[in-house]
Amino acid sequence: MSIELQVNVTVQWRDPVHYDAEHSLPCRVCKTPTHMRDNTDLACHPRCAGDELAREIFRFGQRLADERFRSSVARRAALAQTAAPTAPRVADERFDGGLQPGQVSAGVAR
Repeated sequence: MSIELQVNVTVQWRDPVHYDAEHSLPCRVCKTPTHMRDNTDLACHPRCAGDELAREIFRFGQRLADERFRSSVARRAALAQTAAPTAPRVADERFDGGLQPGQVSAGVAR
């Protein structure tokens, strides 16, 4: 099973509360100066905030995919274990599968 996950996030801070014209502070992610502020009023570039969100969404997607993969494997294993055993075959004159007429197999499907 192959899963490809790609996440692209674009943060658009059009509201003026995201811009501080008076103070340039180091971005909380990349440490380069910025006038931009996130929703918690911490200095952050929109691109850095978008990358951070993308990483968080990507990790969530990986966990979800892993969980679903593990559960499908477990489900298939459980089905294999609970599959009805094959009924013993009884040889008759119409079928000669290596058994003599009236002889019962050990329950092995052929």
